[in-house]
Order: sequence, then C-alpha cells, then structure tokens
Amino acid sequence: MIKSGVGTPSYATLATWAQVTGAWDSDYPITNLANLRSIRSVAKASGSGVRAFTFILPAAVSLQFLAMLDHNGAAASTVRYRLFSDNNPDPVGNAGAIVHDSGTLSLLPGGANADWPQNHPYVLSAAVTARSCRIDLSSHATAWQIGAFEIAAWWEWTDVETPREFGLNNNDVVAAMPNGITHEMSQWAPRVIKGTRGVVTQTEIHTTALDFQLATGLRNPFVWVWDFNDSTTWPREVVLVHNASLPSPRAVEYPGGRVAFDFEEWLR
Repeated sequence: MIKSGVGTPSYATLATWAQVTGAWDSDYPITNLANLRSIRSVAKASGSGVRAFTFILPAAVSLQFLAMLDHNGAAASTVRYRLFSDNNPDPVGNAGAIVHDSGTLSLLPGGANADWPQNHPYVLSAAVTARSCRIDLSSHATAWQIGAFEIAAWWEWTDVETPREFGLNNNDVVAAMPNGITHEMSQWAPRVIKGTRGVVTQTEIHTTALDFQLATGLRNPFVWVWDFNDSTTWPREVVLVHNASLPSPRAVEYPGGRVAFDFEEWLR
C-alpha cells in the first residue's frame, strides 16, 4: 500500500543541536541543521569518520516523522535514531527515557541517484511524545555533509488520486540575439508535484488542512513523501517543497470533501 504524506507541523526550527562524537566545521556548524529555509547552508563534519549528534526541543511534542535532507551518504552508510521523552538524549545513562529506537537503518535502501538530492525519510509506525533525539551516522570516507533535518508530526494521505502531475519547471533562460543567435543560460529546474486527495472528511478539511495552509503558506518549506513503503521512489519523490499555490479545499457532499495540492521543490 502506498504511504504518502507530509511532515507537519514542523518543530525543526525549535531544535537545539549538539555534537557528541566527532567535530563539525566551524564555517558549517551543526546548528545549520535547524534551517530548512536555507537548504544550501549545510552542516559539514570537520573530517571523515563516524558522527553522533543530538537535538533537544524546548518541550516534549508528538513526533512521527524525521528526515535527513540533502545528505552525502554512500551506499553502505547507516543511521540510527533514538528518541527520548526528556532533554537528556543519553542512550547509556538515560536508557529508561528512550521512547523509540529505529535500530540501524540504511541511508540509501533504494540505491543512490546522483541526479537528485539524497533525502532520508523516517516515518514511525505511531506517534510518540518526545523531546530529544540522538542520531548516529556510520563512518564516512570523506566529511559528512547534511543540508537540513526535519522534525515533525506526520500527516498521512491515503487517498491521492491516480491522475497526478509530477515533472520539472524549466527555468532556463533563452534570449534571442541578432543574426539568429541565441544566448542560453541553464538554470536548475525545480520538481513540481500536483494532484488531488479524493476522500477527505470535511472535519479534516476544517482542521488539519486549514492549519497546514496557515502554517506553511507559500514560503515555508516542508517534506513531501510519495511512498515511504517503496524506497526506490525516495531519490525522486521524497522532496523538500513549498506550496506553489493554496487551492481551496472543497466540501463536496457531507461528510466528504476533496483537497488539491500544488507543490514546487524548495531550492533556496
């Protein structure tokens, strides 16, 4: 069964990050992980080898979704997430506070694809109340590099209709010059994802859908996952996006409704 959804609400900007094992480049500190709006302001390790680091939130929240975005992991790279109920993410001294342990996961279970940013989504089977987390990365031959890290609840979409659009918004600039000459400037083309959810209750429209549009607007990025259960789709269809527009949800016939979505990849 396809498992689609978005990470919302997001708590990424509230996190305080700290290194545990290994250092991070002072010009690209680990605190950059909290900035989803600037995916190009990466966190970069100071050298090769394993890395362990933590985040702590101001208060415990309901979490079900984590995503390591724009990372440079290799085929054999692994990650482990351990979530804690308090602000002491110590798996040895505070093991009793662990509320979830992912175990060791492959960062690229569906294989790498050099044409697209590498993103690792992790959806828990059920939400947990957590305040902190420890992340362990396996050894890396070069310096680890991560664009950002999403920390969120999970809004699952089980009813995305088959007719949907998925492609690229070509931003190449082509200028006509004298004598039939053209000046062409290639630009990165963001991915665009459009579609409709066809079986939505009006209660969900009036609460979660409306709250989502208010929180994200047009300029706040979030993570879209087409199918968490199929890791071969991750390289192309786990995407940091923003709303290109905000289509109004439709109440069709009580209690049913429809919700359209219009996403564009966030490249800033």
